[in-house]
Amino acid sequence: MSAFRLFRQNPHFQNLLLGKKGSREGSAITLMVDFVNVVEKTRTLEPDDPKNILDDMVEILHKVEYNGFDVNAVREHVVQLLSIKDNREEHKVKAKKPRDQIEEEEEKNKYLNNHIRLVQD
Repeated sequence: MSAFRLFRQNPHFQNLLLGKKGSREGSAITLMVDFVNVVEKTRTLEPDDPKNILDDMVEILHKVEYNGFDVNAVREHVVQLLSIKDNREEHKVKAKKPRDQIEEEEEKNKYLNNHIRLVQD
């Protein structure tokens, strides 16, 4: 659990007091494991990872933060990667538009050239 050495935590788990007494310890352990898993996954994230994985991580971070974990540094990294992914998508869309326009113009030219040949014959 090197995540707890990297990011000192002091969770309060007060929200677990609202649940059943018998499941509180299990819920606390689940939150701790969720935090560790997100930290470990964050260390290996790549810009090509699917967006839904990043969205899931943000959701988990929100859940553990609600229970007193300090997730600012981890969330910042995930949000930054999400921003990079969004920018990439925007650039892909922008780059696709001129290609689509060129293809459309080429189709029009083919149609016109065929039409001219028919008229000339």
